[in-house]
Amino acid sequence: MKKIIIIVSIIIILIFSGLFYLWSDVLSVKKLDLSQYYKIEVKGVSDEASAKVETLYNKKSDDEQINEFLENSNLTYSLSKDKNLKNNDVIEIIAKYDKNLAKKYKIKPINTSIKYKVEKLPTFIKDIKEATGLIQTFISGQAQTNLNSPNVTQHIVRIYYKYNKKGYLEMKTISVVYGSFVSYAQVHATIMYYVMDTNKLYKENNVVNALESNVYILDNMNYDMTFNGHDEMFRFINGKTAEIDKEMLKKGYKKFE
Repeated sequence: MKKIIIIVSIIIILIFSGLFYLWSDVLSVKKLDLSQYYKIEVKGVSDEASAKVETLYNKKSDDEQINEFLENSNLTYSLSKDKNLKNNDVIEIIAKYDKNLAKKYKIKPINTSIKYKVEKLPTFIKDIKEATGLIQTFISGQAQTNLNSPNVTQHIVRIYYKYNKKGYLEMKTISVVYGSFVSYAQVHATIMYYVMDTNKLYKENNVVNALESNVYILDNMNYDMTFNGHDEMFRFINGKTAEIDKEMLKKGYKKFE
């Protein structure tokens, strides 16, 4: 009988020891969801977008022990890919932290690897037919902004386009800008041909824009209006435009009409 009591007592002690171990080493461990402590930002146009991730160091928990761990665990996040991103790409957000400190604080981080799907990025225009009207509005607005100034007349004479090796749309807008001035009782006209490059056109929320743009002077001259008049000036403009047409077609551009 005495022997049975001793055996039963040992069994009870072992059970309570096991329960204590289970509580102290398993049940008392706190879970920490690391998907709540980062912010990801994706910028750019699909195919060429970039991403960055940052740790939300100022975000606090209701548990002071977890806050202490977050402050001292060197928590950081990295991305499996951060360049040349496009819509529907899935990238991995990976959390790094001090594992020894987590063990000390009896904290079990979860969601240490999170999948993130790239979506809703603007897209490059790879077929001019899909946005003809929007492109016309964009080009007119750009010309108005870049070339318009007081006392001059600005007229778009040609718009050309082609696709580069990656299929991105490149456009050249040829504008003639002219204005008259009086010098020694003679009327002169300044005629300037501008080229407006707008490359890598993309569409976002039904609005067209370009990643690259540049404006430069193609040709300019002073014209004596006293002797030649407007008709001769416009004949010059038409002749110059025909020259530009020939040159642009040689370079593989097509007329945008």
